[in-house]
Amino acid sequence: LERRDAEEFLALAAEVPLRTEVHPYPLEKTAAALEDLREGRFNGAAVIDIGAGG
Repeated sequence: LERRDAEEFLALAAEVPLRTEVHPYPLEKTAAALEDLREGRFNGAAVIDIGAGG
């Protein structure tokens, strides 16, 4: 990888829209988060919030 390659990549990356999908779960719902991921109920990331009280 050369500097020029990185510059070209970053120029292209700036033109591509990036959409993130995050699904927060409280710690006590970790099993549900894993099941949702396993079953393909959404695209993106399941995030376990260890500070969220339920």
